[in-house]
Amino acid sequence: HHSLRWAAIAGFLFSLANFAGHAQSTFYIGMILALFTLGHWALKASEWRAAHKTKTVSLPRVIAVLQYPLITATLTILLTAPILLPAMELARFTERDSFTYQDTVAYSLAPAQAIGVFTPGFFGRGPALHWSLWSRVELPYAGVATLILALCAIALVTPATRQRLWVWVLIGGVGFATALGIYGIVHGWLTWLLPIFDQFRAPARALVLWSFALAVLASIGFDIIRQGSKVDIVPNDGDAFGEAFVRGFLRWGAIGLAGIATPLLYLALLLTQENETAFLRASVALLAVTVAAGFWLATWALIAMRRARWLSSLAVATLLVALLFFDLAATGAYTDISPTAPTRGYEHPALLDTLRNEPMLGRIDTLTDIQNFWQPDSAALYGLEDVGGIANPLILDHWQQLWETLGGRGSRLYDMLHVTHIVVRDGTPLPEGKFELQFDAPGELALYRNTAALDRAWLVHDVQYVATPAEAFVRLTAEDFDPATTAIVQGATDLTLAVAAATAAEQVQIVDRNVNRLALISEASAPGLLVLSEIWYPGWRATVNGEPVPILRTNGALRGIAVPAGTSQVEMEFSPDSWRAGLLAAVAGWVLLIIIFIFEKTPKRQSAPSSK
Repeated sequence: HHSLRWAAIAGFLFSLANFAGHAQSTFYIGMILALFTLGHWALKASEWRAAHKTKTVSLPRVIAVLQYPLITATLTILLTAPILLPAMELARFTERDSFTYQDTVAYSLAPAQAIGVFTPGFFGRGPALHWSLWSRVELPYAGVATLILALCAIALVTPATRQRLWVWVLIGGVGFATALGIYGIVHGWLTWLLPIFDQFRAPARALVLWSFALAVLASIGFDIIRQGSKVDIVPNDGDAFGEAFVRGFLRWGAIGLAGIATPLLYLALLLTQENETAFLRASVALLAVTVAAGFWLATWALIAMRRARWLSSLAVATLLVALLFFDLAATGAYTDISPTAPTRGYEHPALLDTLRNEPMLGRIDTLTDIQNFWQPDSAALYGLEDVGGIANPLILDHWQQLWETLGGRGSRLYDMLHVTHIVVRDGTPLPEGKFELQFDAPGELALYRNTAALDRAWLVHDVQYVATPAEAFVRLTAEDFDPATTAIVQGATDLTLAVAAATAAEQVQIVDRNVNRLALISEASAPGLLVLSEIWYPGWRATVNGEPVPILRTNGALRGIAVPAGTSQVEMEFSPDSWRAGLLAAVAGWVLLIIIFIFEKTPKRQSAPSSK
């Protein structure tokens, strides 16, 4: 029976999965729900019109059909809102907001890779053996037995049951067609029609729709083979065409793999022995096809033995599950792994100890082409600050523009980022007179100190005003611009920001600092602008002496706060409106979930109708 509780549970589980934080996976699962709803509605509407001999469907009937997927979708959105809304806000400030279509189609599934339906290893799986001209991407492989059982589901069920399965064929077909990316038209249509779809890369990941639909169909086919020719699944007189189609598919699939492809690849192996590269490629392809042929023949044998009643229901079920497990385990084993520990070469305990014991440590700079020696996320792993942040596909666009505007590590713009240390390979040239060797680590790396780095925050009294980020980045490149004394502010004017020349020594002291909060004390001799080497983002809020003040976008991508003369307590906290709105939405979602579980009546189970 249908139940709002089960729909609510589905929404809860969907939202829980979303907190893994991969928006593309969330989007594709949402596509499955949308396509299933569309197909289910079309089926029910067709049945209603046929039963009542009318071309229209009543509103109560529409609500009765759509209430369950709508509850699932609503709860998913509400419970996911605490990360969904901030993520949507973040996306507007990343380079993905300006993606072109050519950016989105990277890692498409090439049509030739469709052979992955039968075997994933034809073109080699790991980076060492991959030999095709196309990028290594996700493949449409779910196991040979899965493919065959899915076909059995379509061919061997009753016509009424088959009508309910077409929605899964639709889901699988849309997923496969979307995965083709630039090699097909569906991905382009979806990019044009669907919101935020133009910010996703790797169209091949849409194969999750294909794999999920194939698994659903295979489970039905598995049940058909397990139960045999029961009345409620296969008609007593049988579906002659379906039976013949399955037999033909199994026979010709075996002939194609074992009788044609395998001998031809053996021939290629014999003819390419003098060419090491071609010989290796033929060997890889032959191994993949031979394994696929073996699994195909094994699946065919199990199905044939069950149809002939040589195997019991339990025996064929056990053997099919075991065969599929062995198939997926064998074809997926040793992919993208190595006998060498992945952290080897990334361990630098002496260098890390030097950084941790540095009393004046600010940010470190590891954007020096040392990714083969220094793990990109080491700073986050060891509690340090890296000027490049972490390896993140959602880098802020204005930060990237600022980095590209610096003009090299010898410029004063580089110094305003509070980079006190830089990690480079031995022998890397650095600007003379600015960087001092602090530690020559064992191996390939060395640590240098930037003697000209500015503090994390400082006061300026010369402010220039611009209207757009582009103007700010142009002003930054002026030869006479010195960030230690001058600031470029966007969105303010001299009428709203009062500054005056300094009359005495000034200082800024950091009182408290963590990832979501920063507290400072500024001692200014005159009204000025407090500039922080922290990236500007709209979710930050600031107070000066307890009074809310705006955070100004300064020097293209940094933060600035106007402070009065004298001693001021400045506090900043990351508390975006999108986060608070998401929390309220999540509370509403939990309330809705509780209401459904408390007030929905449990329907009485009806006894199964007699088969007499």
